Amino acid sequence: MIINVTVENFWSINEQLMFNLTAAKRYKEGMTIPVEKYKMNVLPLCAIYGANGSGKSNLVRAIRLMRDKVVHKSEIAVVPFKFDLEQNEIKPSRFSILFLDKEGEMYQYGFSAIGSDIQDEWLSVYRTQRETMLFERSPSDDSQRSEFSFGNALIKDTKNGRQYLDFVAQGLSQKHLYLSEAAERGVGMCMRIVEWFKEHLAVITPEMRALNVTARILFDPEVRECVVGLLKDMDLDFDGFSVKEREIDVDELRDKCASDAQFQSLKQDLFDADERKKIIQFFDRYVVYCRSAENTVIEKRLLISHKRKDGSIAELPIEATSSGFKRMLDFVMLLVDDKVSSKTIVIDEIERSLHTLLAMRFIEQFLHRSIDEGMSGQLVFVTHDTNLLNTDILRRDEIQFMEKDDYSASHLTNLAEFKVIPGLNREKGYLDGRFGAIPILSHTLENLGRCEK
Repeated sequence: MIINVTVENFWSINEQLMFNLTAAKRYKEGMTIPVEKYKMNVLPLCAIYGANGSGKSNLVRAIRLMRDKVVHKSEIAVVPFKFDLEQNEIKPSRFSILFLDKEGEMYQYGFSAIGSDIQDEWLSVYRTQRETMLFERSPSDDSQRSEFSFGNALIKDTKNGRQYLDFVAQGLSQKHLYLSEAAERGVGMCMRIVEWFKEHLAVITPEMRALNVTARILFDPEVRECVVGLLKDMDLDFDGFSVKEREIDVDELRDKCASDAQFQSLKQDLFDADERKKIIQFFDRYVVYCRSAENTVIEKRLLISHKRKDGSIAELPIEATSSGFKRMLDFVMLLVDDKVSSKTIVIDEIERSLHTLLAMRFIEQFLHRSIDEGMSGQLVFVTHDTNLLNTDILRRDEIQFMEKDDYSASHLTNLAEFKVIPGLNREKGYLDGRFGAIPILSHTLENLGRCEK
């Protein structure tokens, strides 16, 4: 679970911005996730509102960048805030996250970067209320190297201790994180942190699609039954799934590959003697390829089925369904997988292609899984759907507003910071500008189309 995220000097974020997911103590309504060890309550939900271009997606982008650099060793360059003093553009961009791992232990991890080069990096653990440093990285006089300090807790937890930790640091590229390199080389504590980023933090942008949908529905009857039930409960018009299966020659996959090397790698994956049930889902999100017992390649395409008037069954490719059906199919997979339900899920534009009631039902179902079923998952979402403001789903401290100042820098404000009278219509108050974070529209719209030619 995320406790907080801080970002500085990144896209529209100038000075340090903290995104906090701890519950305000003065609010008793709604549900929270208690963390007894650290004497805090964490929010299972958070909605972020703001005008177009206010910086909401940049906060999501920062979280995704952290995950990509940790998990995938991405070398993507950071983009600093460009509307301050010109010399500030060469200042490092800073990212930090305070979180609870799957064992309930709290860690603080962060780094700073200029372009694609890592400047500073740090990792701490909270075994009690006090912070214990595990490692720190800082620039050295040699621009190609960094200086490292290691805490006793990390040294004692690592085989061969400081000697091995120093060995990992030798030759480390300035474009890569020490955390990722140490995890690859078997440093236990670092492996646990990378595992959290990989397995317990998911970022879904509007254009992203879940790649595990087809395989899970095809090969897990319980998942398929659950998905069908949830989608029907949401009044999505279909009767179930069916599968179109055909045997193909492996060379048919060659045309789908970008290079011969990719084809050879794919072929090796399919026919690896040690993995009799290898499943490949690479080219099409609704198609999987697997090897049969006779060592041929089987293509399995997921379809939806629908009853005709005469009782017979019509089959349609999922690509032919509405964008809302495809979007909700992705979201439902977040509800049926226990590994996913215990994650922190960050979604940009949750309402994309969805009716308000569908978005609301998904949020309710996620909250049920997180609290009632004890999964302790978190859902953070960016939205323009103001209908969600007046539901009983969101506590006041689970609503945040993003807006820019006169210098185009983004700032976050929690609804809990405003004095709100009981029974206030939150949606009307927001649209009336009471909480800021709305577009300021011109009053000359009536003149459109009346300009002299």
